[in-house]
Amino acid sequence: MSGGALRSKQGCWTCRLRRKKCDERQPVCTTCEQLKITCYGYGTKPDWMDGGAKEKAMIDQIKQIVKHTSRRKGRLNVALSRFQRKEEAPKLAPKPTAPLPTTSESPPGTESTVVTVNGSSSGDTSEHANGSSPVTFLVLNSSVEASEGASVSSWSPFSINSQEAVLLMHFIDNVFPLQYPVYKPSVAEGGRGWVISLLLRTKPLYHACLGLASYHRGSVLLEQRRGPCNTAVVVEQERHLAICLKEFRETIQAVDHLIGNFNCPKNSLGLMACIVQLIYFELFAGHDTWKIHLQAASSTFSRGYYDQLDELDMIRGREAIWDPDGEAHGHGCEPNEQKAVFRFMGGVIIWLDLISSITAGTSPSLVEYHSHALSTSSHIKLENIMGCHNWVAVQIGRISALHELKMHKIQHGCPNITDYETQVVDIRAEIQRGLTEMCLGTLNLNQTVPTCFGNTFITRMFAFAAGLYLDLVVNGYVSSSEIFHMLRTEAMMVLRGQVPAEMMHTIIFPLYIIGSVAVPEDQAFFRYVFQTSPVLDPSLEHRSKILPLLEKVWQQTQLLGAQLTWEDSLKLADQSLLLI
Repeated sequence: MSGGALRSKQGCWTCRLRRKKCDERQPVCTTCEQLKITCYGYGTKPDWMDGGAKEKAMIDQIKQIVKHTSRRKGRLNVALSRFQRKEEAPKLAPKPTAPLPTTSESPPGTESTVVTVNGSSSGDTSEHANGSSPVTFLVLNSSVEASEGASVSSWSPFSINSQEAVLLMHFIDNVFPLQYPVYKPSVAEGGRGWVISLLLRTKPLYHACLGLASYHRGSVLLEQRRGPCNTAVVVEQERHLAICLKEFRETIQAVDHLIGNFNCPKNSLGLMACIVQLIYFELFAGHDTWKIHLQAASSTFSRGYYDQLDELDMIRGREAIWDPDGEAHGHGCEPNEQKAVFRFMGGVIIWLDLISSITAGTSPSLVEYHSHALSTSSHIKLENIMGCHNWVAVQIGRISALHELKMHKIQHGCPNITDYETQVVDIRAEIQRGLTEMCLGTLNLNQTVPTCFGNTFITRMFAFAAGLYLDLVVNGYVSSSEIFHMLRTEAMMVLRGQVPAEMMHTIIFPLYIIGSVAVPEDQAFFRYVFQTSPVLDPSLEHRSKILPLLEKVWQQTQLLGAQLTWEDSLKLADQSLLLI
């Protein structure tokens, strides 16, 4: 038998088509999973395997995907191995810093906090056993007090070199919009100026943003490189990324130090922003450690939430208030900036905690804050940050908590499910009410189907997904519910309509939920979406895990039918997957 001949008569249909050896793992073989191609399983012979035009077209399509995946993995692996070797090289001594500016040279009302991190106690400034020097961070405008014995140095945002300037602008122009594509704050809210202001005066956040920008830029360059003309650029990028990774490791140490030594931080906006960037860095790179940072972010939020509301004068009685227009008439910009940062970071942390709970199969850790932080009058408006209105996020959080309650009842054999059923009815009614109000609000005399995009479209897709998510938790993957079939049909009608391609990456969670219950004739649509830009960005490694998971769910739905539950699908999933 020649090397290109069929290796196995029992292999998956994809490997048999490619004439490759298959390990016959169920439900998806290892070869297809590693190459990120669709594994067509071991069941009935696919209709495209006809020995003619359909089969040839499928071969060409798979070849293109394999070629793309192999080229991308090869380049990234080479780059990462270089980064690792440089990371393991002896550390350079920190650059000497200028003396701390005098009070007269500092901006009015600015406080400086210096935190020294040396891997042991924060007050130990003696020579270390391993010969490393202490790492000193300057955090401005923070109420965190410097620990006793901490050394003092300054960090001037105006002394950045040209390479850092490139990365800084790359973060502002490319990475931040990638993280928050719908965030466009109004003039009354102060725009996005707080982003630059905060990261330029908070060194750990500054290097966290540069590290994320460097990773993203390196991924894009490696993906776009064609021929030797760009080799020097990529080599230089790798060298600078190695430096950023070193700074990034020091940033992590600083964050660990702050969390461990300040039990009740106030005005910890820079800290919250830094942890969020750590989450995104680990997530985009495909690492599991983002969950640790998210726990730290949630803990920081919960410890300081009400205190910060009070300090920033954003609460009246028991209600959090939303009043950016009133803030615009205040004196100065500092209070407005702090409120903008708090609103934004609070919303981001609540959102990340909420989305992570879905694949983790648990209740959101911040669910107790939803009724206050996400109320109709709340200072946090998720539609301005993530595009999804608060009311849908609240219902998704309730569904995640409902799933945890259901599993608890099953594991402990609790016969009383009255409270569970009451919640199911109430959540379903809230979702249907919201969808109806949105539909009526977007109709006019000349149209019967809403066609507007933006926050309304995103919220509607999340509402569809929330309704399907609820049915999955209650009934599993083969539901006879009339509402289930209606939601799935309407969602597919919208997706197959005139939806701009650039909107697709704003609805990752809805795409996954709707895709997981898609009928066979609709599955090709989701294969296309999750294999193309902008959903599959070269720097977003975590999204490459979504389509293989969908394939597993589709396979199991075909094999098990009505027996497949939401809990079963979570076992198929990698719990480090975050659907953003």
